Amino acid sequence: MNSSNDEFLNQSQQFEDQCEKAADAIAEADVLVLVTGAGWGADSGLKVFAEVAKIPAYQKRGMQYADASKPELIVKDPELFYGFWGDAFNTYRTTKPHEGFDIVARWRDDKNQANGHMVANKIRDRVKEKVEARCPFQDEKTKRQTPYEADGTSGAFFAFTSNVDAHHYDVFEAHEIHDCHGSVELWQCSDRDCDSGIWRAPTEFMFNVDQETMLAPSKKREASDTSLRNGGLLNLPESSDKVGWYQDDSESNWPKCGHCQKLGLSRLARPSILMFGDHGWKWDLSQEIRWDLWRETIVEMATSVNVCIVEVGCGTTVATCRNTSEYFIRDLLDKGGRASLVRINPDFPSTTDPTIQKNITPIMSTGLKAVMKIDQLYAERHGKS
Repeated sequence: MNSSNDEFLNQSQQFEDQCEKAADAIAEADVLVLVTGAGWGADSGLKVFAEVAKIPAYQKRGMQYADASKPELIVKDPELFYGFWGDAFNTYRTTKPHEGFDIVARWRDDKNQANGHMVANKIRDRVKEKVEARCPFQDEKTKRQTPYEADGTSGAFFAFTSNVDAHHYDVFEAHEIHDCHGSVELWQCSDRDCDSGIWRAPTEFMFNVDQETMLAPSKKREASDTSLRNGGLLNLPESSDKVGWYQDDSESNWPKCGHCQKLGLSRLARPSILMFGDHGWKWDLSQEIRWDLWRETIVEMATSVNVCIVEVGCGTTVATCRNTSEYFIRDLLDKGGRASLVRINPDFPSTTDPTIQKNITPIMSTGLKAVMKIDQLYAERHGKS
């Protein structure tokens, strides 16, 4: 047997071993946290940063992802701005999320239902106590920057993602999701002087984008396909703001701020997404509060619950998700808790922090491949179906 075959077998065995450890960690946990980055979306066929830069229209302009994802582009070149975000919007809406979402949803259900829902209910009760004591959702700014009402309180599961595709809402509940960089489904006024909040894009809207030039003209040159993926955004509540989204007419390809329109001002709308060099982003404050209160509760309960974080496809270029996972693990360990991090990444599955190294199960793999293998072992070893 040659060395290349030996190396392949070693890698295969290592993958199997690490997936077994991950399956055990998930099965033994009382609380499950899903943390996802661009690699998780890539398994559904969505582009990651590096692939965007390879689009011919952007190559001709010498543009990288960061160049196209700057808020000032809406002023300098709105055709290019809406071409970039319009194409992303259309692609995200028509692409079906991969089966890994459903696998994690089953794991979530196991955690929420374990021991007669005991742990999940205890977490919910403590979070509700914090809400009643602090009234964090009553602040006027928070009310403005709350695009929808999310009923319910998270129990033994939460999903934290930097992905802006809103695919989590096909499977998970709105109250158990934190889109830390925003979502292409939520929009805001592009003018920082406007004090309006955030609103949902209508489900029947699609942008008209020239795929050769990646430009979106102000008026649609042809009718857009308005078909949302089957089951898409199933758990994303209706917009609380019925005024925000405004179009001059049915052919309008550049949405405007309806609040400004009522004042006689014509201001373009932009996605409520954290862009590069962005000082005007308005994020969902209620969603952020839900995550912060839930996380705080889990850390306070550190000695009585076993927490497993499954992090998938989170890179190092914008390391928000990786940092979130590691901060969470450190906080739990500092409180004397039991915590593990399953980090699935084809390039960077480990950590540079030696203090949490033994609590990490690194799996060098794409997300869906690893999650499917873990689920198989989880079912075999722990009597799940």
